[in-house]
Amino acid sequence: MNEFVTDATLKEIGRVVVWSAEVDLVLAGVLDDLVGARRAKLLTAGQNFTWLVQAIKKVVNEAWDQPDRTLDGLLEDASRLHESRDLVVHGVWLPKDIHAYLADEDPTEYHAVRPRRWKETLIGKTLTDDELRALADELMQLSVTLRKWRDDYLPYNESRYARAEWRTGRRQLPASPEPE
Repeated sequence: MNEFVTDATLKEIGRVVVWSAEVDLVLAGVLDDLVGARRAKLLTAGQNFTWLVQAIKKVVNEAWDQPDRTLDGLLEDASRLHESRDLVVHGVWLPKDIHAYLADEDPTEYHAVRPRRWKETLIGKTLTDDELRALADELMQLSVTLRKWRDDYLPYNESRYARAEWRTGRRQLPASPEPE
């Protein structure tokens, strides 16, 4: 009998895992630079995705005169992709066509299902290798775009730490360009 999940599918699942971890790392870096303290990494290291996004929003809300629409959009994209990532990473993978699987054919589509806390039902979605590849590619592009936003719009010095300007009140950063 063939492997339950093919090597090609496992490769794409792995790409989703790698690029979602990269997005988490970049979000931690954004938060480090927003806080602007050399020891910010002590707070951000090992934090989960939800904590990082909430902390970024909180710091921006407290420290900036107005929200940054580009950053808000990037965080929304990250949240949407993270929800899909969670299904891939935490889901149980079942061949969509169980009869073909039992006939020793490699699956090409899967049901990925996962339980939700405090609910009796499972949530799930049918996924293909192409959809997994697209998700990994979107996560990769988000990582690149978040890094570019950080490098373009957060002040930093040679040591890659933002200058703390808390004593002088709220800081005004250059506006991000409007999304196209």
